[in-house]
Amino acid sequence: MLEFFGWLEQTRLSLWIRESGTVWSFPTILLLHTLGMSIVAGGNAMLDLVLLVSGRGRRRSSRSRKYFPLIWAGFG
Repeated sequence: MLEFFGWLEQTRLSLWIRESGTVWSFPTILLLHTLGMSIVAGGNAMLDLVLLVSGRGRRRSSRSRKYFPLIWAGFG
């Protein structure tokens, strides 16, 4: 596991974050991470609400499938 973390520390992205002269590199990554997490959590909440409302005898797959691309985009 330590070998993986050593490799990760030496990637170009990691070196840019650590050694860039700008003060905005780390806050930008934190902002993108927070937005991605909120999209995943919000998409999951919408999917749960659709499944909760359409609970009895309705087709759930057609309504719930439209939220999966949103969730995966947030995950990416």
